[in-house]
Amino acid sequence: MTKLHDVTLSDEAVRFAAAQVASGRFRSMDDALEAGLEALRENDARAAGSLETALAQYRAREHADTRDLTAAEASACLNSADPDRRKVLREHLSAVFSEMEAGRGEDMDDEAFASFLDDCVEAAEPRG
Repeated sequence: MTKLHDVTLSDEAVRFAAAQVASGRFRSMDDALEAGLEALRENDARAAGSLETALAQYRAREHADTRDLTAAEASACLNSADPDRRKVLREHLSAVFSEMEAGRGEDMDDEAFASFLDDCVEAAEPRG
C-alpha cells in the first residue's frame, strides 16, 4: 500500500470517516475511505451500464428515423471511440440539422425546447 504524506482531506470527510470507524462499521480510516472509493467505482459502472442499456434499446427499436434518439442514447455515443456509436450520433445530428435547415421544428415552443435541453444535460451528467 502506498503511503501518502501530503494528503489533505476536508474536515467533513475526516469527521465522517472517523464516525464510521467509531461506530464499528469499519476497522480503520483506510477501510472507510476504501469503501468510499468502491462506492464511486460502483456508481461509475452503473452509469456506464445505463448508457450501454440506452444504446442497446435504441438499436433494438430498429430505428427507421435517425432523429429518433433520446438524450440518454446520445450520451452513450458522446466522446466514444467506437465507430458504430459515432456513426449513430453523426446520423442523428445530420438528420436534425437537415430538419432545422428546412425550417422544420420551429413549432417547438420555448418551454418544450428548454425541457429538451434539460433532458440532454441530465443524460450527459454523471450519476451520483
